[in-house]
Amino acid sequence: MKSLYCSHYSFYRSDLAPQKILAISDIHFAGELTKNHRRVSDFAKQSKPNLIVVPGDIIDNIGALASDASKKEFKNWFAELGKIAPVCICLGNHDPYYEIDNPVRIGRRKYIYDTVEESPLIECLAGVKNVHVLDNGVFENEQNYAFGLSMPPEYYDTPAHPYTEDKKILINELRKNAARLKNLPKNKAKIFLMHSPTYLADSDVCKYLDEFDFVFAGHMHNGVVPPILQEIWRGHRGFVTATKKIFANQNTRLGLYGGKLVVLGAVTTVTPKAKEYGLIDAIFPANVALVEISHKKSDGTKPSVKRRYKKW
Repeated sequence: MKSLYCSHYSFYRSDLAPQKILAISDIHFAGELTKNHRRVSDFAKQSKPNLIVVPGDIIDNIGALASDASKKEFKNWFAELGKIAPVCICLGNHDPYYEIDNPVRIGRRKYIYDTVEESPLIECLAGVKNVHVLDNGVFENEQNYAFGLSMPPEYYDTPAHPYTEDKKILINELRKNAARLKNLPKNKAKIFLMHSPTYLADSDVCKYLDEFDFVFAGHMHNGVVPPILQEIWRGHRGFVTATKKIFANQNTRLGLYGGKLVVLGAVTTVTPKAKEYGLIDAIFPANVALVEISHKKSDGTKPSVKRRYKKW
């Protein structure tokens, strides 16, 4: 089975400096590095991007950073990436959660997680050079302006509405951060990071993102479409969505939407915490996206897309 799948997008943009942006999502570090994590860091070294963006689900839950050994391994992996290029991260729905000892059942759902005010990965990565956790914050250098929106846990999941995202909460968070979303620098690539793409094509949301050149999201795990079918599968449906729906139409496929929204596949498709189901992850490649900004007119005015497996 080939083990790393790259979606390469080439944009002709004469108004921006040429560069490469490596995007990865849904790392789901669960206490130790896997082969897929290593493949991604190796690919980052080979592709030599100018910027690395990670839109959420960095850890599987905060118990992944419970031991000193796991913290060290986690920090060292990000330190490797930071030596290649600046790394910009926003938080996903798994990042502020921890597993509790006595789960409770509410309705049909068995709750095994609680939340914390601040994810420990923020503290863990605070001292790592060139790695920036954009918890509703901005990273800016000569080429890029990046904003990372970290949604509160109640956006993704409440006892009354499990696995349901709340558009009103998203609009409220965008309003609170309006000053960071408008009057952006003209000569820099303007990048918006948010974990879930569910409402990122919604007209009420898009008006807040008009000035951004690129919007990166993950969360959908490519609809858990197996690699063999991935080559022929079309449309926006997947086998299973992040909201646990079967064959739902929720931007589950890898791809580019509306010319600037890039929905990423996962580094870890099925998390190790899924017990025996976690073994299924062995058949899935690590998914990455490489966005290239180019001045070559031969690329045309529309983005070109090439997808292929990079390694066995």
